[in-house]
Amino acid sequence: MATCVNSGALASHHASLASRRENLRSRSKVIGSIKAQRSTTLLVRAGGKVTDLPDEQRVVITGAGVVSTHGDDRVEFFENLLSGKSGAVDLTAWKPGVFDDLPTRIGAPVQTLDYGTDLTAKEARRMDRVHQYAICAGKRALRDAGLWGADLEAVDKTRCGVLVGSAMGGMQVYEDNVMALNTKGIKKVSPFTVPYMLTNMSGAILGMQAELGFRGPNYAGASRIEFFFSSKLSPLMTLPSPMTRTRVEYSPLSPFLP
Repeated sequence: MATCVNSGALASHHASLASRRENLRSRSKVIGSIKAQRSTTLLVRAGGKVTDLPDEQRVVITGAGVVSTHGDDRVEFFENLLSGKSGAVDLTAWKPGVFDDLPTRIGAPVQTLDYGTDLTAKEARRMDRVHQYAICAGKRALRDAGLWGADLEAVDKTRCGVLVGSAMGGMQVYEDNVMALNTKGIKKVSPFTVPYMLTNMSGAILGMQAELGFRGPNYAGASRIEFFFSSKLSPLMTLPSPMTRTRVEYSPLSPFLP
């Protein structure tokens, strides 16, 4: 996930962001010549077409959070990409006996996820995995942007929203409750089954977290590939004033580049 804000709200973040970027550049200089060469290639590829927009429509990516098969830290994620490490694993070796009957053994699951302070064990048990990923990635993107604690409380929450790109919602909840219906009857089906299946529920649960309390729009794109690469919308946003449709011009890789 990435956070973005209207250009008029960036003044207070310039100093802290400059320091963060300088630290990231310093880190990238010691990753070795091969990684540095790959970083340059990615930087060239990621520098997509720039469209001149009025200031009130320009949006800047200010933070990024990651939960992926390459790790749940954006620096670790990017360094694994640069090193050419594959996120695919042998599913039968990962969880013996669970995937043995599948026609393929190759998968790229999120093998471990450290919730940290983002979720309690009790909260995680009540959620589908897709909601856990959204909450962890979203909160980490906000902290990466320096929008946390008192800084986040000072923001007008009615102008803060969440945009999610996902092909599906909570499929584990769907599967569990279909099996419960077939084996135990209708009374064992959770009332949360349908809401948790919706693609925009990830954004809703994230926006309703106590630390966020967002009261702005909550949208979901039906196809995450089209959503991120064609529509170019950002998952976490602060709306400009007055509320207008805002175009976001950036490369999907840009938050991870030094």
